[in-house]
Amino acid sequence: MLDRLSTFADPLVLAGDVNTWFDRPSDPHAVQFRDLIGLTQHVRGVTQDRGGTLDVVCTRDDLQPPSVDVIDVVGLSDHQLLSSTSRLLKPPPVYVTTTRRSWRTFDLDAFQANLLSSALCDARCWEGLDGDSLCKLYDETIVALLASQVPLQTCRRRQSNAWFDDDCQRAKRSLRSFKRAAHCSASLSDLSLPAVQLWRTE
Repeated sequence: MLDRLSTFADPLVLAGDVNTWFDRPSDPHAVQFRDLIGLTQHVRGVTQDRGGTLDVVCTRDDLQPPSVDVIDVVGLSDHQLLSSTSRLLKPPPVYVTTTRRSWRTFDLDAFQANLLSSALCDARCWEGLDGDSLCKLYDETIVALLASQVPLQTCRRRQSNAWFDDDCQRAKRSLRSFKRAAHCSASLSDLSLPAVQLWRTE
């Protein structure tokens, strides 16, 4: 997991107790950990009562190094408290622009009626036309009829994060459905138990 996370373009901060002796450069576990994640460890000094640097705050070299303070909180834990401040810039959202037709408003009967009255269905308009001209007439007629009934619309949407998979999408749709039912219901008791649980956990 850490090997994969280290390749992401998003800002990455790894913090916590990893039970690896970073104050011992020759320790094989510390060497393996550093080679695996490819991140820079910013904690300096002892972080455990019995000695050793077991807690980390790691970032990539392309990020501004965070300032890390090691605070001794007596009686709370055998580990020191790490207080770090980082400046992370949220990357701008990436939008994808597409064009599409709203096929929900498409009326097949109206389209067929307009098609029958068009030049495409009038044999007199075919006289003297070769194959290429007939194909052009077909394309132009169909596009014109669709443009009048279901014109092209430009849509801009933001791409989902890599972790937002099909399961997340289905859960989001279910939650929206349950919320609409909850808003239309006089009482949450009218809803099924799974719906109430999902509605409350948003």
